[in-house]
Amino acid sequence: MKRAEDLDEDTALFAVDDSQDYGEVRYKATGWLDAMLYSLIFTMEPEEIIRAISLRKSTAQEQRDYAEEY
Repeated sequence: MKRAEDLDEDTALFAVDDSQDYGEVRYKATGWLDAMLYSLIFTMEPEEIIRAISLRKSTAQEQRDYAEEY
């Protein structure tokens, strides 16, 4: 998932993804990639290594949430 590295972290909106019990703490970052909003789901491994789980275009609701924050 090489493109996950290109998500603009400086302007990303971060939240804990607690929509389900995944058995681990997952996070969601919504930010800009190629002039579009994307959502990255990831975990933090030991020594602060990020493990990307999924990267997709943000939903309409995620776009509204982002717009409200910025």
